[in-house]
Amino acid sequence: MRDARPMRVTNPAVSEDEGVRWSLETGALCGTAARVTEQLRELAAAGVGHVLCQMSFGYLSHAQIATSMRRFGDSVMPAFRR
Repeated sequence: MRDARPMRVTNPAVSEDEGVRWSLETGALCGTAARVTEQLRELAAAGVGHVLCQMSFGYLSHAQIATSMRRFGDSVMPAFRR
């Protein structure tokens, strides 16, 4: 029978808190609309032309996800419209 616990695939020398913090700082766009706009501008300046947005995270409800998507469309995307 397979173990139902999630498999740990991180470096055991790095705490989970530190790993999550590093992932959010380097591998995810998150924060205020201004911060996400800044992060996207940095990616565009580096030559990135496309981004995949995963709006659902953890145990967010459908309403919270929809609110986040709306906020992204209203507050971030206008900075990139031509």
